Amino acid sequence: MALLVVSPLLLRPMTLGARNWDQMNTQRAVVVRTIERYHQFPFWDPYTCGGHAAWGSLESDPIVVSPVLPVYLLVSLPVAIRAEIVFWAVVGLFGCWRLAARFTQSYALKSLFTVMALLNSRWGLQIAAGHSWHLLYALLPWALYFFDRGIEPDAEPGRVRRDLVLAGACIATMVYGDAIYPVPQTAFALIVYAAVMARST
Repeated sequence: MALLVVSPLLLRPMTLGARNWDQMNTQRAVVVRTIERYHQFPFWDPYTCGGHAAWGSLESDPIVVSPVLPVYLLVSLPVAIRAEIVFWAVVGLFGCWRLAARFTQSYALKSLFTVMALLNSRWGLQIAAGHSWHLLYALLPWALYFFDRGIEPDAEPGRVRRDLVLAGACIATMVYGDAIYPVPQTAFALIVYAAVMARST
């Protein structure tokens, strides 16, 4: 299923996409050019409207703090974008699988949840439209997974602290990665889940 969803990306690996991908491509290309050609951290974007603070808006330089930045520095932009999409898809798939495994041992149910939760038509639509922030939904199941482990009644305190820090790290990564919708929706999901668990236990 994962290969089916991402296969349109791989058929023509040197294209740059349409709609909002031009903006997302520009943001990534400016960061790479600033680092490679000018050997500077991209605090400033000189290429638009006479220049502006590159970290002045959520959608400016998310790639700087992304784990896929080395890919952008090593390969061409179109290939790097595809690598980023596939990377976050894999992260999200494993997160959904691990989260589902907290509640069931059935491979069929875990597979169904994984496909429905991540590789659904909305995911394909958002990627096709160039909404790169949507990739960060891949961390939502991980945040829920670590939070669920962190609130286990009999868990050892060291593991609880580690799991809750990791849940926070997932949200922080979303914030740094321009996840304008995934951040509040993940926070809302955690609040609802915490309220349900507090009520039921």
